Parts: sequence; structure tokens; C-alpha cells
Amino acid sequence: MILENKKKNLIIRQLKDISSQPCIILKGKNDPETIESYALYASEFKNYVRQNIPDIEILNLVDEILDIKYKRNRNAIEHSKLIY
Repeated sequence: MILENKKKNLIIRQLKDISSQPCIILKGKNDPETIESYALYASEFKNYVRQNIPDIEILNLVDEILDIKYKRNRNAIEHSKLIY
């Protein structure tokens, strides 16, 4: 039981870390790589939790995390490198 509580607490902590990232992005750490990395990680982690962890408290936390659909336009990035 102690091990299960420890696992649950670690997952909850990770979910809270993920849910705080959009605020950091909005306050300035918003380069394309950071946004894309966050969007991918959050999506993959949420999918994993939904498929593998039947705990209602954790699933409720997952539902509170914003879904961000973001993919950089590689052509725009290459174009901007050529201009500057």
C-alpha cells in the first residue's frame, strides 16, 4: 500500500508540473521548441495515464490539463533563418 501511495503521489506531482507549464510558456519561455516539446509530452503523458491508471483522482487531474495542438511550420523556420 505504501508503494502504491508513493506511485500515486509521484504521478500527481508530475501532473501538477505539466499543468503549470502553460503559465511559464505564456510568461515568456515561448520559443517554438519549448511549446512543441510541452505539447507532445503533455499529450503522451495524459494518454498513458488514461490508458493505464484507473484512479479517479488522477484522471480528474488529467482532465484539467489543457490540450495544446502545436506543430511548428518547418518551412517558416527555415525561411526565417535565411532572412536573419
